[in-house]
Amino acid sequence: MKMKFLIFIIMALMFVACSKSDKSDKTKVRIAFDQKSIQKIMAMRNAKSSDKNFGLPDPYDVSEFDCWAVFVTYPELPPINSCEEEGTTNQVARPDMVLGLVPFPDGTLEADVLVGHGRLFQIIGFDSELDHCPPLDTNFGNLESSFSSPFIIGETVKDVWPGEQFVNISVSYTPGGSVKVGECVGPAFNFGEMFHPAMDVPGCRLWIDTIKFFSMKTDAATCDGEVFDGNTVGCWLDDRPGSITNFLNTNVASQPTYSATAATDKGMMLFDGANDYFYPMTDTMKPYESGTLFMVFRLGSVGATKTLMGTYGPAFDNKLHVGSTGELSASHGGSNIFISTPVLAAGVNYLATMRWDGTALDLFLDGTYTASGTATATSYTFDYYIGAKNNSGTASEFSDVVLGEILLYDHWLGEYERTKVEDFLKSAWGI
Repeated sequence: MKMKFLIFIIMALMFVACSKSDKSDKTKVRIAFDQKSIQKIMAMRNAKSSDKNFGLPDPYDVSEFDCWAVFVTYPELPPINSCEEEGTTNQVARPDMVLGLVPFPDGTLEADVLVGHGRLFQIIGFDSELDHCPPLDTNFGNLESSFSSPFIIGETVKDVWPGEQFVNISVSYTPGGSVKVGECVGPAFNFGEMFHPAMDVPGCRLWIDTIKFFSMKTDAATCDGEVFDGNTVGCWLDDRPGSITNFLNTNVASQPTYSATAATDKGMMLFDGANDYFYPMTDTMKPYESGTLFMVFRLGSVGATKTLMGTYGPAFDNKLHVGSTGELSASHGGSNIFISTPVLAAGVNYLATMRWDGTALDLFLDGTYTASGTATATSYTFDYYIGAKNNSGTASEFSDVVLGEILLYDHWLGEYERTKVEDFLKSAWGI
């Protein structure tokens, strides 16, 4: 028989001392259930049938939660995100940081939290029939039938200071008594349509964007440190689960800048056109013999040749770039193709797609075919740079460009798959 009484679980939040290289206004937070709580929940879970209900109804008790997340709110910051209670207009959360999902109860979350008074930590629980916990920055869309509604199952307000400290959060759930989270709005919840391009279309080898705040880090050496509006970005993380194909720049003077309002309701990465660019952390991001590259971008200005992403050599370029008069162009294996009409304008979101193999090169603008050419099968020596061209190990053709999202596949995508990715990007970026 399923238990319906109130159950309390104590969570330990361990605040680890900052190292000497950390900024003084943040401290590392590790959020995890203590072992006693894990054992109690697992014992309850093992005593029940493992059958799942499709559709999923509200959990009967705390042991039915499979995934959890954390909202962190800084009271001194103006609210930009908010969540209402299901079926009402009551605001029940206004998180500045969204972490998760991870398995319940044995998952662990880590984040750099601003030190200061009155930090609100809210624990969000989900029941799920999936065999994994997808990132919370997924618009669940088609997956809603595989989840219960999210519930706030614990919260506490604590002062956070540098150094080691422990915080206990009482986590509880009772059917009909716990707060069910309804609509959430704001940049932290603006995730586009429910289509996962790195999962639904095979062969994705890079997916980076500026929609997910946790995908950008200030510290290039550790790929750590939360990014806020106006910060330079040292490390841009690949969004694919388990990937370490990150792009970075350890030279602070050449790091691009994150702008939270570059696309009105979304942040984008700003490159200055003088020396800003990213290079891959590992030697793994050379052009494939055939491939498809998608880039969401806007121009800072028109008037100089600029490479959005590209490399050279040893014989030919592979790049997406914009000419001095605003024409979009693509190059691969000795083929160079251009779009002279329409001329690209500054301050407008565009989607460029180039695909290539050993014989052909195609170019699309906003999902519409625009140009093609023949190409030579080419093996490339040098890795891609973002915001510039890798010219035999030296950055050149710097771009005063604003980038939002990049997807790279290791083969020529057919029309159906190409259109799926383009429709996703166009919807997400209002193109």
